[in-house]
Amino acid sequence: MSQHPKPQLIHILRTLSGGGPPRLVLGLIKSRTLADYRHTVVTLHDIRGDQGDMSAEFRDAGVRVLSCQPALFNVVPHKRLRLWLRNNTYNLLGWQLARVLQRLGDGVVHSQTDYALHSQATAIVASVGAPFIWTLQGFVSAKRDDELAAAMTICQKGGARVVAVSEAVKRDLLLRSTLPTDQCRVIYNGFSPSRLDSQAVRDEGWRRHQGIPPDAIVFGALGRLSSEKGYHLLLDALSRLVKQGIPAYALLVGEGPARESLEAQIVRLGLQSHAHLIGYQADIAFYLKQMDVFVMSSLVEGLGIALIEALSFGLPCIVTRVGGMPEVLNNSDDDSDNGMIVNPTVDALTQAMTTMLDTETRQTYGQRGAAVAQRFTLEHCAEQYSALYEEVLKSQQHELRR
Repeated sequence: MSQHPKPQLIHILRTLSGGGPPRLVLGLIKSRTLADYRHTVVTLHDIRGDQGDMSAEFRDAGVRVLSCQPALFNVVPHKRLRLWLRNNTYNLLGWQLARVLQRLGDGVVHSQTDYALHSQATAIVASVGAPFIWTLQGFVSAKRDDELAAAMTICQKGGARVVAVSEAVKRDLLLRSTLPTDQCRVIYNGFSPSRLDSQAVRDEGWRRHQGIPPDAIVFGALGRLSSEKGYHLLLDALSRLVKQGIPAYALLVGEGPARESLEAQIVRLGLQSHAHLIGYQADIAFYLKQMDVFVMSSLVEGLGIALIEALSFGLPCIVTRVGGMPEVLNNSDDDSDNGMIVNPTVDALTQAMTTMLDTETRQTYGQRGAAVAQRFTLEHCAEQYSALYEEVLKSQQHELRR
């Protein structure tokens, strides 16, 4: 630890659910590069007690966690009622965020969520009054064009540094707003090798317990169960293989709002013994080791930390041609020797999954992918953010001297 600790970093997240952004922020906080900063996390919503809640992991890391959600919400017993209250108090969010930031005092504010874009931007400028950082982890819905444009105008006037997690996200942002090119940069997300237990092994006993035969091919996915992840396409493709008598299985690790619809789809397709939704799991290394092929069937995706983690484990990967995923595999939209890139359709996924039934093909893609992952380490990501934090701090000091 340095003799003169660096200032406070205030990370804004929508929730601490076990999705990509919370996992990334926790990894950055634990990185060697950012160890000297004081870290505080502010969540726009509180999910304490829900499956996938990472609050304890942040607190175990010595991170102060604050929520903008009124304390009253925490005593409401029914989840649907909490959601109703949240949706109907949306306009109060900016005011609540501003109050929290004012209490925290000086620091570099870094938002990692596009939820309530305009409310966030207004609150940050009003309470901080200095340059801040905004990382867009994915694409903002076209339905929110006006909100995005207004928020980026505030960012432009406030001197904010906007980070896109892929070139694809950056292109989309600049096309839909007036943000100057020099005010937006790309910093790829990184994975933490230390978070992935290298001692994890294939557990045939676990697979037997799940009803998965020794000769089966397990197509796995890791991430939040939400509609944009396209898991319904993966299940439809799996169904086609099963109907051909192929011993194909799906293992989906994660939790989210699409669980009920996916469970209903599994029943409708008769895949109860072939598709396993096992919820949020902290030990993702174990479950990656139980997979034979990793599939990201996303309809929308900024980059995908899960893809990088799977590559690091030497898993052959199939990804859809959306967002920044082709950039991870080969920096283009064409086919790659490092993984299979397909259109987000059932036909294309089925064909790719069929190709991956071949043992030699899986081994070839797996070996190449492991080398690709080394370009996306968490420390490299942290180093780039550290330079950006220093840049913002200098700007804040310049503003104070004016």
